[in-house]
Amino acid sequence: MKILYNKKILVLRRLKMILLFLFFVNGIVAQNSIGFIEKVQKYQDSVKLIRTGKSPDFIDTSTFNINKYLQYFDKLYFPKGFKCHYVFWDGGMGGYPILYVKKDSFKMERYLKKKIREFIKQCNIDKTKITPRLIDFQKNNLISKFAKSNYARKYVIPEDNEAGYLQYLFFNRFGEQFVLKWHSYYSQKSVIFSDNEMMRLYNYYSKSDQFSCTIEEFAKLLKIDPTPIIEMRNDKCVITWYEILTHFGIHKMTYEISRSSPYTIDTKEDIELLKLNMEFIY
Repeated sequence: MKILYNKKILVLRRLKMILLFLFFVNGIVAQNSIGFIEKVQKYQDSVKLIRTGKSPDFIDTSTFNINKYLQYFDKLYFPKGFKCHYVFWDGGMGGYPILYVKKDSFKMERYLKKKIREFIKQCNIDKTKITPRLIDFQKNNLISKFAKSNYARKYVIPEDNEAGYLQYLFFNRFGEQFVLKWHSYYSQKSVIFSDNEMMRLYNYYSKSDQFSCTIEEFAKLLKIDPTPIIEMRNDKCVITWYEILTHFGIHKMTYEISRSSPYTIDTKEDIELLKLNMEFIY
């Protein structure tokens, strides 16, 4: 009986050690997830737009560097021979950045010169009316059109681990969520990654005269732990986190990401937790 008792004690101790180890590992994953989202969203918020007064506007390169930005996504990579670039699409009444890829062998400047010559010839534009602004506008249109056919999110590949799929999901859903212009703010959104972030949003919206909501319902959300939850399964990764559509509401979202190419993302659950009402129009 004593031997059996000692074996039970040993098993319980081992089980306790395993549980403590798993708790420790999960804590590290959670902290890494929070740190990644916090840092990349802070960088996104720091990006500025150079307003020209006439379309197109441009991203201020002193506040944004594509290589530095991609360093945050250190668990993602692109196929060999492809490189990620960006352009700020400007439609006049709205604008947003587009991340796109092109092959190293593709000569963008040659492509633009050829297309602009074709445009001038097709529209029979007098040479005296060809201004730098016209050229800039046409270049922006051409690069934006090329970018929309070569979205970076369609090419990016994640490492097969929790961090890889978290970064992959963020890159796909939020990678272009910075330096928006005018009507494009209707689609502004971000990930609520911590208690402090939820409190910051509560303080902002509870005092705002531009938005209204049920404050009591918002206060209930302060009791939620918004830390992203990542679950690795045999053929997919399941991620649950909280998103705010800054002009419409707060949602609890669950996604399933395939662990094999083409790494499809499926929305499995979308629960609206709080409705935000705009008290203005752009």
